[in-house]
Amino acid sequence: MEVWEKAVGPQIAAQSRPEGLRRGTLFVKVSNSVWMQQLHFLKEEITGKVNGIMGGTDLKGIRFSIGQVPAPAGKEENTRAAPPATEYLRERDKKMIETCLASLADEELKAIIKRVMTKEITLRRGRQKKAP
Repeated sequence: MEVWEKAVGPQIAAQSRPEGLRRGTLFVKVSNSVWMQQLHFLKEEITGKVNGIMGGTDLKGIRFSIGQVPAPAGKEENTRAAPPATEYLRERDKKMIETCLASLADEELKAIIKRVMTKEITLRRGRQKKAP
């Protein structure tokens, strides 16, 4: 784990965990598909860094998969409670979200987009509220 964090840095290490090494392939769990795609693009660079730190060329490749990534040991988690998602939503925001989602038939996709839109509006309103 120490080699992994040195190779990728603390931000990536917080979103990924090496699970094992078999036949020159490092198997790494990542927290979500966005991180998996990003790390896929960095795979060769990461492989070179790991080999450089370990002083060899034993690592031939990396395979990423999505899974549970526990918080790093010995590091405090951010325990600050997030504001309720609808704290900054106005009635017109809720109507706009519903209007945008009305044409979607896929309920799972609709729920995902609703969460994203709610989060974006909430964050934007929160920044506006904090700005002088």
